[in-house]
Amino acid sequence: MDGSWGATCFGQFGLNASVSSLPEPSRPQSHVPVGAPILEPRVSLPMSLVALIHDKNWQALEEEWSSLMLQDGPLDDVYAALRYASDHKSIPRCMPLVREHADALADKQPADAAQMLGIALLAGGNPGELVGPLFKAVTKAWGDEDWYAPYAELAGLHENVQDMRQAWRMFSTLLKIEPGTAIVHSKGWGVGEITDLDRPGLEVAVKFKTGRRDRLPIKSAVEIFEVLPEEDLRSLVVKNPDELARLLREEPLEVLRNVLMRFRGRAGYAVIKGALFQLGVEGSSFSGWWRRVRKHAEGSPWFEISGTATKAQVQLNLQAADPAESLRRTLRLTHSLRKVHSRVRDLLAGGHVDDGMRAAALETVEAMAIEEGHPEADKLACWVLLREHREGTPEPLAERLSEAAAAEPPSDPSQAPQLWELFGMLNNSRDQERCVQLLHEIIPDEATYKKEVVTNLQHAAPGMVRPLLSELMEAKQGTQLVAQYVSLLARPSRNPTLLVALAALAENGKIEGDMPIPAHRAQSLIRLAVHLEANRIGDTSAQRAQTKLSALLTEGSPNLLKKLLKKAGTPALRSAMHLAERGVDSPLEGALTNLVAEIAPEIFQETEKPFWETGLWTTKIGLQLLEDQLRELVEVKLPENSEAIGKAASYGDLSENSEWEAAIEDQRNLTTRAAEIEADLRSVQLLENATLPADVVSPGKSVKYRDLASGKEKTLRILGPWDTVDDDIISYRAPLAAGLLGARSGDTVQISLPAGDVEVLLLEVDYVKLG
Repeated sequence: MDGSWGATCFGQFGLNASVSSLPEPSRPQSHVPVGAPILEPRVSLPMSLVALIHDKNWQALEEEWSSLMLQDGPLDDVYAALRYASDHKSIPRCMPLVREHADALADKQPADAAQMLGIALLAGGNPGELVGPLFKAVTKAWGDEDWYAPYAELAGLHENVQDMRQAWRMFSTLLKIEPGTAIVHSKGWGVGEITDLDRPGLEVAVKFKTGRRDRLPIKSAVEIFEVLPEEDLRSLVVKNPDELARLLREEPLEVLRNVLMRFRGRAGYAVIKGALFQLGVEGSSFSGWWRRVRKHAEGSPWFEISGTATKAQVQLNLQAADPAESLRRTLRLTHSLRKVHSRVRDLLAGGHVDDGMRAAALETVEAMAIEEGHPEADKLACWVLLREHREGTPEPLAERLSEAAAAEPPSDPSQAPQLWELFGMLNNSRDQERCVQLLHEIIPDEATYKKEVVTNLQHAAPGMVRPLLSELMEAKQGTQLVAQYVSLLARPSRNPTLLVALAALAENGKIEGDMPIPAHRAQSLIRLAVHLEANRIGDTSAQRAQTKLSALLTEGSPNLLKKLLKKAGTPALRSAMHLAERGVDSPLEGALTNLVAEIAPEIFQETEKPFWETGLWTTKIGLQLLEDQLRELVEVKLPENSEAIGKAASYGDLSENSEWEAAIEDQRNLTTRAAEIEADLRSVQLLENATLPADVVSPGKSVKYRDLASGKEKTLRILGPWDTVDDDIISYRAPLAAGLLGARSGDTVQISLPAGDVEVLLLEVDYVKLG
């Protein structure tokens, strides 16, 4: 591929006054066979004036341009040079050549002469030099046409016009309006096509892709529509959708090139996403297309990409560049080692990268990982990545692991040894899973390895849990796993991922041994559910554990919750209900409520419930925040998750792909959360509409109390779960507020909090001003 492709690109973007679709001037033809699979963009011209202007090689520019004057061929390279010169303040250097070239074209190709002079004028050329020759070329090219006079009048184009730039801009656009011309209305009508042109009546008829039809004055059409040149892919939406689909499928870089041409050769992820939306590519379809084209572009000499996948900047190169060197430079400019790791991991996923790019990526990661100032966790992730793509463990990682393995174990067994603490520093579940291989490498003796794992299983990072349990099950270590299960039931929040996995094994009969009675196991798992509900925001491992725990307890007939509690007495069921009231996910709450209603309905009939126990309550502000959460899930997080699923799929075999599993679990979490919010929105009631009892602590009240142990006084406002926008506001479902509900001024109340029991004296109860 030669160095001309940049000129072909730059000849087609930037100025709205481009007249590349005017009648008469010839157009270059693609050298690519129809239907050929293409990864590189197409090339049209053998030489680039743009490159000469970029290099400020004025003598060579004059020689090359003079050569073009002698040829009877397309002028796209000249138009490209003028637009590029405009962007780089070099138009004065080109003006003598423009005048000479236009003079040479004036007699036989006046339309081309007008086009060249018009582009030069709009690019910033001196009107004093251009207006006269331009008007002369225009009248010679089109002055005899019957439509010329009304068009010239509409555009205000005459010999003594004061603003020739505006007049030419309007006139050149009028020339493009013909039946079959594609247009776009940016305010909502979308892409359409001119179906009829009434030149005497100065009207046009338009049909849009949406089916809308309209007829309007031609001047209005020029003012509100953008006329699309033939090479703009948006025109294919109405003119040849099958060809557009083929390009998107078979020539992704050609599509990317075409998009970038519209934005002066450089565009960010959001702009590209918006441009593809106009081509009918959105959602997961865009995610898949972007993942594919980004990988091809990174290996192409004609593109330069910087930034992460969703914050990328893509630039066209004027001349072919070394992709490997471009990648090195781009990675070096990314100061965050975590982002470098993510970018290289995505690049190498699937293995479709040439050796040069692969070597450049790994060498840059290796060099940056030993530099000072980067977080230890990011360095570890990079070394694990290097180990995956090279033979052997990187020396810095081997040294760090040896140091950690040789460190004295902590005297408190609840604290993780340095080695397991090191594994836990890795943020990515896939990297954590690879730590199992590292552990084998550090402890090659099988018996010693087994002892190490059994002793420290409670400290395993979430990504290590599944492979470690598989190994221990294969090694017939069921008794030790039951002991781990029993231990974690007493401390459910220590390692939620491990506890859920062990519960699945134990409660499905895959491991056997002495365990607490079923009701106690159920209460421990409900306590874990409360912990996960309270800590799932921003913690993907907690979200995944919550999804698995909820499925374990509520799915099946009968479900596990019923198996564990069916023989429990009323006190145990009442205790389970009170525990769940602290907050669990909707499926578990529903399953427990149904179970109690079936086994011990008298629990619901013991007392008449106050209003806050009969529904879900919040303020108008809280309701707005809840609706905003749903909007973010539906419009931001779920689309991002679709992209993550596509990315994970590129990592290989889905049966052993932790990234895929994590992305799918995230999808379940997000869709479950969206469903929960939608259910809340259907049932939520406004505190502004509630009848609040006088002098009784309830949602919608402010409470002043004294801690009898410390003597400190504090005032709180008790509102809904989504109203906690200030420090003095707490949800009525929070343990402190729940302990105060129903009390009156002067009451002494003992409240059970996670940190221990407290005793308080209520001093004042008042209404909160709502609305």
